[in-house]
Amino acid sequence: MKNFYLILSCCALFSLTAHSENFSGDDFNGAWESDGGNQKVQPVGWHALSCNASGVFGSMKGGTVTKGGDESDASPIIENIFAGSKGSWMTTGYVIPGILSLGTPWIYVDTNYFTAAKGDLGVDGGVEFTGRPSKITFKAQYYNAPTSDIDDAAHIKVYLWKGSAESTDISGANHTDEMSAVLAGNAGATLIGSEN
Repeated sequence: MKNFYLILSCCALFSLTAHSENFSGDDFNGAWESDGGNQKVQPVGWHALSCNASGVFGSMKGGTVTKGGDESDASPIIENIFAGSKGSWMTTGYVIPGILSLGTPWIYVDTNYFTAAKGDLGVDGGVEFTGRPSKITFKAQYYNAPTSDIDDAAHIKVYLWKGSAESTDISGANHTDEMSAVLAGNAGATLIGSEN
């Protein structure tokens, strides 16, 4: 089993106050579904990164989420994956992190270059609620990457905000409540809680 890189805009085992919206994805024992991008499966209510891109220097695939455990104790296995091409004398590409979020993960890949500096990545939105959660708990297990060519960083991010932020990615596409814009406190959004 490879390592995982985990971003959850709000985490598993999520309990809201009585006057808040109900969140049905508070464990992973319920239904799982295809994410529509041929990236295996994800628990209902959660969103995996989906990426299939081909270009001059190889191909990329992201959204490496699989179902682990059993029906009474299911869990997502989230893996980083190297994307690009490897030759005997040159390697072109970079590691695409596996992401599972209550928001919508997105990725921009410049297929002419296949370098991280020419790409962009983020998460839009999350679960709307009317009151602060009374409790947020989660558990995670980390596995070291079996090879040296995979970045084995793992992160869990939880953040709450009010308002809304508009932003633009490196390709010029517009986003609403994108993770980095909210965390940076862009005009319109006020961060009211976060944990890394």
